[in-house]
Amino acid sequence: MTFRALLGAVGVAHDNAGFAATTQSLIAQTDTRWQWTVVVAGGRALLTELSDFAAFEPRITVLDGSGVDPAEYLPLAVRSTRADHLCQLQPGDGLDPGAVAAFRAALAVRPWLYTDEAWPFADGNGHREWRKGGYGPEMLRSQPYAVRSAVLPAAMVAQLDWPDPAAGSAQWYDLVLRVAERCGDPVHLAGPYYLRSPVPEPPPAPWIDGDPGDRCAVVADHCRRTGIPITEVRPIDTRGRPMGQRVVRRRADEPSVSIVIPTRGVASLVYGMPRRHVVALVDQLQASRRYPDLEIVVVYDADTPPDVVQTLSRPGAHPVRLVRYSGEFNFSRKCNIGGLAASGEYLCFLNDDIEIDTADWLSEMVALAREPGVGAVGAKLLFADGTLQHAGHRMASGRPGHALFRCAADSIELGGLAQVCGERVGVTAACMVLSARIFSEVGGFWEDLPASYNDVDLCLKIRATGRRIVYTPHAVLHHFESQSRIPVVTIEETEAIQRRWAFDMLHDPYVNPLSVADLDPATH
Repeated sequence: MTFRALLGAVGVAHDNAGFAATTQSLIAQTDTRWQWTVVVAGGRALLTELSDFAAFEPRITVLDGSGVDPAEYLPLAVRSTRADHLCQLQPGDGLDPGAVAAFRAALAVRPWLYTDEAWPFADGNGHREWRKGGYGPEMLRSQPYAVRSAVLPAAMVAQLDWPDPAAGSAQWYDLVLRVAERCGDPVHLAGPYYLRSPVPEPPPAPWIDGDPGDRCAVVADHCRRTGIPITEVRPIDTRGRPMGQRVVRRRADEPSVSIVIPTRGVASLVYGMPRRHVVALVDQLQASRRYPDLEIVVVYDADTPPDVVQTLSRPGAHPVRLVRYSGEFNFSRKCNIGGLAASGEYLCFLNDDIEIDTADWLSEMVALAREPGVGAVGAKLLFADGTLQHAGHRMASGRPGHALFRCAADSIELGGLAQVCGERVGVTAACMVLSARIFSEVGGFWEDLPASYNDVDLCLKIRATGRRIVYTPHAVLHHFESQSRIPVVTIEETEAIQRRWAFDMLHDPYVNPLSVADLDPATH
């Protein structure tokens, strides 16, 4: 009977460094159904040395790469492997002893998977981990987080128009994107099953491989194949380290947008100066002509100072619709009233104590909101001191909060989560864009939540329709909400959100199940 491996690992050897370590990690597998195919690109002497080493292990195949174009090294290894699934395993890297067995179980559920990663210290004293979140197509476009550790179906790979000679160092990223286009969502196998080659001092995650130009090129090709209109894809660096790439969408036919601003017309000190929030925000919106088809809807309380209302009614670049609200405070009701009064195809809910930092913030958010399958989009919000207020919602122990709350704006924690565009379980209504149709379809904000959790509820309703919620760091705004303020969440609001969503809030698909809670639930 012909042996057929469950897992076919492929790699390219330029020297003998790490070859023995990788071999040992494979021999140690509890599931023995693996193959390792290595293309030797380091000359005849190295070929002889590695062939002699592998002679006693029939599951290792060493191929001669002399005379082969370097762009063909990896494809040659893939074509030469006879296995049900493929992964890239470079000499020096390894797999946890239980990896192949875990792959077998996970691949019974979905056709492909990716795992967490670990980067060991060379002295053997521990490792750093990259505990990744759940899969999202926008996240994969923005960061190759599911690439180094991806396990792909060989039968599907054989059907693809791959390799692309232009992919360069991003060949495997290109292949993962093509498989994702065909096979949909993978299994995320939580745990450091993929082990990078040990180094004296591993850097904190994320660990982004390949030339940035190559990564951007394969993502651009992916966008063209999937019908995403783009102008460019460009690399993202934070603190001098690669984080991924930004997909800049083409915005030729921007739809009409209504910005809904609930307000009481209050003022406070910002940077030591008095600021009448809603007036300053509307003035900023009026001064910007970056978004052409824009309507501003201000829902103001009955006790709003008359001079504020008069100032807001002045003619400007964009029409302002003033809607008077009477009754006790209810943020959800005010937003719903504003949504009903709005005429735009898309709605942007915006708190009045906001200052816009990114000129094209609205175009960025609307372009994402128009993507098929996207239900709502949130922005990167900063406190007055420049720390993060919002990079998307996270669930911890069944309670919602903000990811990386009060961290530095350029934080690379959680794999650079705040720096790249990607899916979230929810986003804040302090700055949220969605279509008016979706807002109406899900019933708007739930008015039984007058102050807290109303955006959590709205996002969970949108997700219940099968749509995704997306966060973008490329729309940056300051939110002058007090950092010292202790949010008052009533017992009634807590009980209401728990009654409605207790089961759904127990599981955040974008939080690694092995991670400790990375948020303060009281920060919502």
